[in-house]
Amino acid sequence: MWFDAVKISIENGFIIKAKHQMNFGLSLEKMLHGRSEIMEKTLNVREKFVEHLLLKSNWQYSSDEEYLYAIGQVLGYINMKRNSKNKNMTFLLRSCSTKNIEILKERLKNLFLKYSYHIEPNTRLAKAIGNILLYNPSHLDLSFIIAGFLSDLAFFYKKEETINE
Repeated sequence: MWFDAVKISIENGFIIKAKHQMNFGLSLEKMLHGRSEIMEKTLNVREKFVEHLLLKSNWQYSSDEEYLYAIGQVLGYINMKRNSKNKNMTFLLRSCSTKNIEILKERLKNLFLKYSYHIEPNTRLAKAIGNILLYNPSHLDLSFIIAGFLSDLAFFYKKEETINE
């Protein structure tokens, strides 16, 4: 139920509010149920994604959740770089509002081509995008895309930094 409020906030362009709602919902779930499986899984996925980004060699996503989280991170980066005054998040939901994996990949490919002037070759971002286009997930879960979108962008991390900083 709280996740619907996060989606609505994103649709209306209230990113900070969506982050607060996501944190509140996860904290409430943890308080009521003793732990939050979503939070634990998201933190594990984020940690694995950052480990992959920091590798100099080639890598692949280890799970569908990491793949979906990476999509959210890339969309967050594109949103940050867009030259629009009104950074409404409808493009996020429009890009990801499908249950068909092939349609999602086609929409993402078109989005990457549209904003390709922000993507430099041989960067963490370019590797993440390349792996997004190559990976074939078995299922789609919008919650991991939104979690990746709302999280701090991992593309700017240095090797010494940890995820908790």
